[in-house]
Amino acid sequence: MELNDIKNEYSGRVFLIGSGPSIQETPLEQLQDEHTFAANNIPDIFSETGWRPSFYACVDDGVDTRYCEKAIQLGIPCFFPKKNTRGTPLIELVSTTDNTFFFKSVDLRDRDSLDISTFQLNSDSITSHRDVWSNDITEVVYGYNTIMYHMMQISYYMGFDEIYLVGNDLYDVFDRYPPFPEAVDPAVFQGDADSTLQNGIKLLQDSDHPLKAFCNAVAYKTLKSNVFSKLYPQLSNYIEFVDQNNYFFEYYSDEEIITPEKNRRHILAHELAKSVSDEIGFDIYNATMGGHLEVYQRKDIRAIIENDK
Repeated sequence: MELNDIKNEYSGRVFLIGSGPSIQETPLEQLQDEHTFAANNIPDIFSETGWRPSFYACVDDGVDTRYCEKAIQLGIPCFFPKKNTRGTPLIELVSTTDNTFFFKSVDLRDRDSLDISTFQLNSDSITSHRDVWSNDITEVVYGYNTIMYHMMQISYYMGFDEIYLVGNDLYDVFDRYPPFPEAVDPAVFQGDADSTLQNGIKLLQDSDHPLKAFCNAVAYKTLKSNVFSKLYPQLSNYIEFVDQNNYFFEYYSDEEIITPEKNRRHILAHELAKSVSDEIGFDIYNATMGGHLEVYQRKDIRAIIENDK
């Protein structure tokens, strides 16, 4: 099958399954008769549930391809980049079978015509939803900050006009960073110099509070350092850090302090998706059990399931 074979092949609703801890509490088995679309490390939960997704996607070459292969073995449609403006195209890393679909992935941050960065989006540079959203995934699928943005475009192309997000918790963050919020935050600072040192100097020059900006930079570098990551488990026994429960599986990622900018970039992608859905006329709801994502109207997933009985 080719991508054009699945255009408008489906209708109604689809549940996009994220990797947040709330899916441990989500009645996944009761979604077995629904269309569900999952991604990345989702096979880690297969040992705990009989539920299996209807579709699977992975766009990050940093994800262990064993997860991709497990999804391919299910025989469900699996979506991977054949070309990618960031990272290695997964067509080079995964099996090519009858149920694998490959698409061209272009990151919106790499489009010269748009004024878009990881943490900033200039709406004036967007003349049409087609600048940031693909109506034809045989040509391109746009990426922006979260794989959910890819999955929404693929879902809409397949014919789904009701998208429910599940397990999209966002992150429990260390909210005592930055220590001086009134100064420039180096985590979101977009420097265009050729070196880290030059960007650091520019950060201080652009700040109304250069000394506080410097302190923010030191704090950010400390939190993101390998040394701090190794010391964090011991430090947390003596210093009260936020209880970060960010993934459904304990070993999903290396233990790290997650600072607020990680949520900000995800929220920006969801705000962009919400603006597109409002413009072209389909619905996105957040059916996650809890979490911090408040861009979309909330729906109770248990009520959705009960109403269909």
